[in-house]
Amino acid sequence: MKIAITTPTGNIGSKLTDRLLETGEHDLVLLARKPESVSQATDRGATVVTGDLADRDYVIRATEGVDALFWVNPPNYTTDDFAGFYRNLTENAVAAIKQNKIKRVVVISSIGAHLGEGVGPVNAFKQVEQLFRDSGAETIILRPTYFMENLMQSAPSIAEAESIFLPVSGGATVSMIATDDIADASLKALTDGSMKSRVWPLHGPKDYSFDEAAKIIGDTLGKNVKHVQIDHDQALAAMKEMGVSEHVAGLFVEMHEAIDTGRMQPEYPRSDESTTPTPLESFVKTTMAPAIKQ
Repeated sequence: MKIAITTPTGNIGSKLTDRLLETGEHDLVLLARKPESVSQATDRGATVVTGDLADRDYVIRATEGVDALFWVNPPNYTTDDFAGFYRNLTENAVAAIKQNKIKRVVVISSIGAHLGEGVGPVNAFKQVEQLFRDSGAETIILRPTYFMENLMQSAPSIAEAESIFLPVSGGATVSMIATDDIADASLKALTDGSMKSRVWPLHGPKDYSFDEAAKIIGDTLGKNVKHVQIDHDQALAAMKEMGVSEHVAGLFVEMHEAIDTGRMQPEYPRSDESTTPTPLESFVKTTMAPAIKQ
């Protein structure tokens, strides 16, 4: 099978690419901005077609002749229209699906995508999902919960101040998932021909409070790591200082507020199929602790 992979350098795309190459059973086409960013994969037999997912002609050309498409809408932290940016990228994907008659599509969406409002950047995914459903392809939509990798953004403050600063209370809980497990689910969704169009929720192994996450990180590092709730204005100022647009910063504040109030909930209940295996303790030990110690 010939499979096209978007965001092959991302947390999920890179792991999925590696897993597909390990099988040796598929031809891979990687859609990337720079060929050198995926040189390890092309050295192992993948093909790269360089360009920008915002360019419809490029997306159509890069996916010509593929049987399946793995699609992730990459974030844009400087836009003033996050939902519009995602809609345009998705319309490019759908145009390619229709013109190239792509049979199967696996889409990364998010917990809370069914809500469509009040959940920050996740608001955009309700329309994204519908556009893919209307594409005519066998469409499997993965809805993972809060990425454990999101905690990596706090690595500098953990190293310097033994603290995680977020605009959410320490007692707020959310299911957290490792992108390794999302990559495993993506591999199955792409290659298991018995799977049909559906939404596949991915709930992580359990719900964690932010206080609990800080303690797990601290215990692993041998530090007294604490979660510190900052107010919305502090969060907005910090993100804007990092180059995030006021619009996008506001969306992330809204997302954390949705977690705090309990609005950010999955549409479907946890099940054996939706529960992934990697606990936060393992993620911190293998991924987060080495980065913080550096």
